[in-house]
Amino acid sequence: MKRIDENTKVTPTVTARDAIAVIGAGAIMPSSPDVASFWDNVREGRYLIREVPEDRWCVDSYYDPDPSVPDKTYSKLGSFVEGFDFDFKHFRIPPRTVQAMDLVQLWAMAAAGEALENAGYIDRDFDRERTGVILGNSMAGELHYATSMRVMLPEVVTALEMEPHFLDLPAATKKSIIEGLRARIAERLPAVTEDTMPGELSNVISGRVANSFNLGGANYTVDAACASSLAALNTSINGLRRGEYDMVVTGGVDRSMSPPMYVKFCKIGALSATGSYPFDARASGFVMGEGCAVFVLKRLVDAVNDGDNILSMVLGIGSSSDGKGKGIAAPNKTGQLRALRRAYEDSGIRPDEIDAIEAHGTATKVGDPMEAEALSDFFDVQTIGTGRIALGSVKSQFGHLKSAAGAAAVLKMTMALHHKILPPSVNYETPNPAIPFDRMAVRVQTSADEWKNGARPRRAGISAFGFGGTNFHVVMQEAPGDEFWDKATTIPASSASRSSGDAGEEKKTMTSEASVINDILERVAFMWAETPDDLLDRLRAGERPARLNDLEEVRSFCARPCRLAMAIKSDEEIEAKSAKLVEGMKDGFDPSRMKLFEKQGVHVGTGTAMKVAYLFPGQGSQSVGMLKDLYDRYPTFRAAFDKADAVMSPILGHSITDIVYGDASDKEKKAKLDERLKQTEVTQPAMLTVDAALMGVLAEAGIEPDMVVGHSLGEYAALVAAGVLDLDAALEIVAA
Repeated sequence: MKRIDENTKVTPTVTARDAIAVIGAGAIMPSSPDVASFWDNVREGRYLIREVPEDRWCVDSYYDPDPSVPDKTYSKLGSFVEGFDFDFKHFRIPPRTVQAMDLVQLWAMAAAGEALENAGYIDRDFDRERTGVILGNSMAGELHYATSMRVMLPEVVTALEMEPHFLDLPAATKKSIIEGLRARIAERLPAVTEDTMPGELSNVISGRVANSFNLGGANYTVDAACASSLAALNTSINGLRRGEYDMVVTGGVDRSMSPPMYVKFCKIGALSATGSYPFDARASGFVMGEGCAVFVLKRLVDAVNDGDNILSMVLGIGSSSDGKGKGIAAPNKTGQLRALRRAYEDSGIRPDEIDAIEAHGTATKVGDPMEAEALSDFFDVQTIGTGRIALGSVKSQFGHLKSAAGAAAVLKMTMALHHKILPPSVNYETPNPAIPFDRMAVRVQTSADEWKNGARPRRAGISAFGFGGTNFHVVMQEAPGDEFWDKATTIPASSASRSSGDAGEEKKTMTSEASVINDILERVAFMWAETPDDLLDRLRAGERPARLNDLEEVRSFCARPCRLAMAIKSDEEIEAKSAKLVEGMKDGFDPSRMKLFEKQGVHVGTGTAMKVAYLFPGQGSQSVGMLKDLYDRYPTFRAAFDKADAVMSPILGHSITDIVYGDASDKEKKAKLDERLKQTEVTQPAMLTVDAALMGVLAEAGIEPDMVVGHSLGEYAALVAAGVLDLDAALEIVAA
């Protein structure tokens, strides 16, 4: 990628390796049981903050308007998910287990289900072993507070027994009080069972999703405090770019609205007692919220080739640490600027090509001015113009979702890009006097307006910062339309992806030509195990060989201890050949019987994969039209003939192609070509060209020789394969 600083001009580019497509989304949010209702609330500018519901906890027990009172919260405002109904039958989880699972896990599972359904992958075959789950969460949920309190009850009993007035009571009365206390606690707090620990842990959230949908890629939970969701997004994007997996379920979830959270945030003066007012003069702190947003991501080229519905794209992401700042929890402009610069370096997008910024925008007295200052430094008003970039904060409506805050922001911008509407940021009446909006490139967007973009794609930036001095910024863009494909983006075919579209539809496959490795992967199914008998056990259990997605997977497959490769023409043939192999090996694996199956295109290999040697034939192996099917199908093959024609036409007075693949429609024409091809000055460069062309096709399929040897003329092809001669020089030598 190009590295940029504030003054560098960058030509926007998106490559298949770097661009990431958002193809599905799911949500459980306050007053928003799904993505559609979330977007409706965002677009309509609804303010969803209220006092703590009675069924959560008793406000009178924990609230005091005086911030100095110990162990009390001065705020009783929040944004809450209500009416959530988990379908345990759909997920096939016993009710008793569900009761021990924190809602933070159940929300993640439900939102992931919506995201996969939205992406079209609930009832669609895909490589589940190449699908990861990486979610952002901090502080788990609330169940662990309740079960920990139950376990720690002896501490309360001990304190009670040390109370002088309690000691004066009769023994029977003391016993009755303690037993009554234990009984009341047992009634109010959940029991600790074998399901308790996995039901509460933060790291199990992603595991629940992977387990529910049988996803075999990486699964883990990322904690970067209030930036956890974007940290998960960052990790997901990097994994997709490196080819660690082909699809990933990512996002963030937070359900930490218990009294301890309120009290602890109040003791650092972070919460507001009046409301959520980002960038407004009334800003006095943030209001806590809860919820979950989940996304399905793929490499852009894969999403296009697979015909996925693309909601938005991620072009780049940047992260940073504040380093040695003023305090571990204090916002830091230097750190935020680092994240901004790195994000736009990664995306290749200039700051003046951004239309909207979804800010961290917590509405704290220090946080908003500091973030605004960083934005002002990065988005130069002299270059961009005053107030051209729309600024917003989803926290103005839903409150601060803490570890899910970044996910809410990404969902807001994804839907905004998808619907081409700039959504409002509410509760902005009087500008914060510490923020000079009249001299900045950003303005607070207060209404839902059509997102007009002129000649270029709509783009947005999103920020999230976390306790501990961590910062993230992501650059997003609208999904590519027909005009955009032609004018604004270049996406070459990816060697890590397999096209499933029509080869003649250039926009769908990124190439009008056939890919060698894609053709092979379409016609071969693979399976591996530790031993041949283990392989048969898997087949007997109903598992079937499957197609691989790319060359790297093939290489990984070749390193397995026991490998089955099956030549196929259809999915039905996979089933038929698998059944035959199971029947033929019903008494156990018999290597001698494999020869019968090898004739049917079923091969089993064990141990280290054998080395490959190429033996190139000599003069006498030539024929008119040799390997014509490869010439017609693969541009790699034709490229060798194009190169040979450029070298040989001046020498021979005609092209090699015209002789090898000339008009042989009748016997007379074919006889003339045969006679011409037999002449040594033509035979030798023609054979060498075919050898080189075939080498190119094999190389494209990932097949490279460990040793090469040639017979007679074939020695020259071996020299080319070994890198001793280039093709041009070898052609001239054999022609001479």
